[in-house]
Parts: sequence; structure tokens; C-alpha cells
Amino acid sequence: AERLFAGAIAALTLILPLADSTRVWVCMDANVGSVALWLGGILVALAAFRRRGRRAALLHATAGLLYLSSIALYEITGAAVLATGLLFVVREGRRALVVWALQALAAALFLALVTSHTFYEPLHGHALLRHAGTVAHEAPRALADAIWAPGDPSRLGALLACLAVLLVLGTGAVRLWRGSLAEHTAQVVRRWLGFAAGAIVAAGAGWAMIVPSAYLSPMLPGQANRGNIVAGPALVVLLTAVAVVAGALVADRRPGGRAGSPGRPGAMGRAAALTALALAVVGAGYATQLHRDVGAWNRASAEQRRIVGVIAAQLGRVPAGSTILSAAAPVETAPGVPVFAAPWDLAGALTLRWDDASLRAYPIVGDWRIACGRSGLVLHNANDVFGPQEGPYGSTYVVDVARGRSLRVDGRKACGVI
Repeated sequence: AERLFAGAIAALTLILPLADSTRVWVCMDANVGSVALWLGGILVALAAFRRRGRRAALLHATAGLLYLSSIALYEITGAAVLATGLLFVVREGRRALVVWALQALAAALFLALVTSHTFYEPLHGHALLRHAGTVAHEAPRALADAIWAPGDPSRLGALLACLAVLLVLGTGAVRLWRGSLAEHTAQVVRRWLGFAAGAIVAAGAGWAMIVPSAYLSPMLPGQANRGNIVAGPALVVLLTAVAVVAGALVADRRPGGRAGSPGRPGAMGRAAALTALALAVVGAGYATQLHRDVGAWNRASAEQRRIVGVIAAQLGRVPAGSTILSAAAPVETAPGVPVFAAPWDLAGALTLRWDDASLRAYPIVGDWRIACGRSGLVLHNANDVFGPQEGPYGSTYVVDVARGRSLRVDGRKACGVI
């Protein structure tokens, strides 16, 4: 049963829609690698506690390097790394405190270094508190979405999901404390309550790291669901723990499940089968939503190829150093699933098409306006995170993707007709 549930956790994590941009959006591969390095560090550290002397020190140092590498790839694992020491203290007692303190200090310093070199401005003051409230408000909805992915969970659904989780885990904890469970059932419940507690800590740590970011919260769609890369797998572990505990409690109610008795293997086997069935239903919901999400990302890729094709057909090979603006092109195929929407993505696509890194290209998106200056135009765009985008006269081209037309902006007169 343990292998069955471990396999279920792995499978559900792979298809979890709550963080699927990290698997269907190619540039998010590093985020998955970041979490893998963090988890690898945990495994190495646990092995280190079973050693003594230089070998133990070497393994702890290796675990620390894995943690720092994880943060370097994606700083969202930072809080999870800091909280990891709780696991070691629970398992190893006081002797883990020194290791935790050293690794936490190194991780905190490195996290401060990494986050100080980013163009994203972190939130402060009241804005930080408001966003913390948003993250906390959306967390129960994320839990409900992890239970049944298709559809948008309502407030009532989120409340019911939280109450169901609390009811199962609370019942298991109370019966374990009272000693009213059969011996085998008590072992199962104790083990999986521990997993549930660890999952809650991990999910909280993952969401804590997105609180300073105005760009991420648990229920944002599309590319923004990368903010659940740590919390999402933790929710899968939590739901599996809830299903296992619920199954164990059901099995304990059968004849032979009296307190102090070993419990009936047949009853526990049936409970494991029911638990697996419940997880399969959850997985079916994941697969349904993932199919929809993958379709949106595939359509975005097809649209990107079409837009690049239209630009290439209209302009041919443009001179080095040219600036290209695309207009009347789709920006998204679904909420949060971009076609060309950032100030860098169209340029990258055209650079690859023409093998020319000197090109500049910007999609015109959202509310925009163009100022016609003396030597060139200035595009004030909805995506100008780096400031207004400039194009000199004579080497700037505008392509109307919808109509298949293009214009070379060679002066103020041409600029005025855009």
C-alpha cells in the first residue's frame, strides 16, 4: 500500500493543473528543477544523519549546496528550505538544531542576495499586507481546486474542502490520542498525520514566498500558476494523507478493529482499494483540466508560428538593428496563456527566425499609444515593464497581423498614421 500511495502522489503531482505551467511552458523547466534540487537536498541530509564524522559533514555540506542551487534556479523554494529543518528536528531531535541553524543562515543570506538582483519590485507596507490577505484568501480555493480541478471553486466549495480535511485529520488525531484505534490502524494514522502536517508546512512555506510579489497568487491562471510549484505538490501529499486516514478509519470500524487489536488485514486492504479509487477520481479531474490547459498552450504555440510567418512574409529579411512592431495579433489563447505579450518574446522569436540578435521587436498589446518624436517613435504599451519602447525612423516597421499589411515608419508622417 505504501508503494501504491507513493506512486499515486508522483502521478498526481505530474498532472496537477494547479501548477501545470511549470511543465507545459518550456521556460518553466528550471522551476521544476529547483524543487527537485530542494527535495534532493532533503534526501541527502537525511542520509547524513545516519552517518558520523567526515562523511556526515560532507553529506550535510552537499545538502546545503543543493539547497542553494535550488534557490538560485527559483527563489520560491527559499522559505521551504528554511522550514526543512523542522523535519530534521522531528526525526533526529536536538542534534539537528545546529545543522538546521547553519543551513538556514546560509539559505537566508543567499536568498537575500538572489532577490536583490531582480527587476521585479517587491511589495512593501500596506501593499504587502493586502497581498498577504489575497494569498491567504485564495489558499482554501487552491485546496478545493486540488480536490476537483475542473471548474472554478467557489467560496462555499473552498469552505467545504477545508472542513472536510479538518474533519478527517481531526477525527484521526482524536482517536489516536484516545487510543481507540486498532494497532495497525494507529500506525497508519500516525504516519499519515505526520505526512499531512509536513505537507501543510510545505504549502505554507511555498505560498509565503509569493506574498512579496504582486504578480503571483494561488489562484491566478496560466503562466502565473507557477507560484504553486512548491505548494501544489504539498497539497497532493495532503490530499493523499486525508484519503489514507479516512480509509484507515473506515477499516477500523469493521469487526476486529477494536482498540488494542491488530486489525483485520482484509479490511485494511479494502480500505486501501477505496483510497486508491478516491485518488483515481481526483486524478481523472486533473487529467480533464490538464487536457484543456495543454490545448490552450498548444494553440498559443500555433499562433506564435503564424504571427512570425506573417511578419516574415510581409517584411522579408529586414536590415540588422531594425525594430518591428506587431499589431492586431492575439495576445492570449486563455487567461494567463500568452501568445506574444511580453516585451521580449517576439524579439526572441524573430531573432531565431532570422538568426539576428540585433533585432528589436515588440507586440502592441492592451491600451497603447505612440508618440512621434523627432528621430523616432515611442510606444507606450501595456507591457512596458522596462519603460517605453523606442523605434528610430527609417528602421522601424509595423505589421498588421490581422490584415496582412506592413508599414515602414520613415518619418513623422508615417508615424502619424499608425
